[in-house]
Amino acid sequence: MKEFELIDYIKEFFSSEYIGDDAFYSDNILITKDILVENIHFILKNNFYEIGAKSIIANVSDIFAMGGVPKFFFMGLGIPEKIKFNDLELFLNGIYEYSKKYNVLLGGGDLSKSKDTFFISITVMGNCITKPIKRSGAKEGDLIFVTGELGDSEIGLKIIKENFNCEDKDYFIKKHYIQDLYPDFVKELVKNNLINSMIDISDGFLQDLEHILISSNKSAIVDVNKIPISEKFKNLKGILSEKEYKLIPLISGEEYSLIFT
Repeated sequence: MKEFELIDYIKEFFSSEYIGDDAFYSDNILITKDILVENIHFILKNNFYEIGAKSIIANVSDIFAMGGVPKFFFMGLGIPEKIKFNDLELFLNGIYEYSKKYNVLLGGGDLSKSKDTFFISITVMGNCITKPIKRSGAKEGDLIFVTGELGDSEIGLKIIKENFNCEDKDYFIKKHYIQDLYPDFVKELVKNNLINSMIDISDGFLQDLEHILISSNKSAIVDVNKIPISEKFKNLKGILSEKEYKLIPLISGEEYSLIFT
């Protein structure tokens, strides 16, 4: 069973009306959880700081995607013996610096030994700026926006997993782990009631836009030539195949840019 089929099954199994957006919402409270598992979501290559940063960014992005402000986070770790204290210190520094950047305070958590795999579970709580921005609010005639340039994260993953050879390797690898979020920009748009629907890009622009369209019972026309890409990604034209060059910005996951209408 695929991930989204399983999510739908669980939603139906528990008759839950809360599943279907980037975060749980009730009484002006937003809660989101992400799990990162070694060799599924990251590969250990002396990159503990980056993994720590990513674990916070991925969750904080979900709160922003609901039109919220993050307040507290809770951290669960499964730690195998191969992880040394110096590694953990780098990991915690990554979490600390990015939790401080986005004003999120540690509220608690849990630790456990793990047999072989490094396991990270982060929960973030926050509050709505005005009201929750759901995936289901897109309206006929809405324009579609993204908050950042797309494709760099996928190139970083390609370098990590496939030893893809290009210039600016360090740039792309960093972009796979650490992206810029735009809370002040989102806050102004939400306060001025300019956003109808929103989601963050964890699975790729096309797939995450589809979540908005299905939830809103709408369709969309996308001019793929207007998808924003970085100058460094443009330098890959001729290195990537023509198909990859066009496709990667549309399917690149773990971007954590926001799509909104």
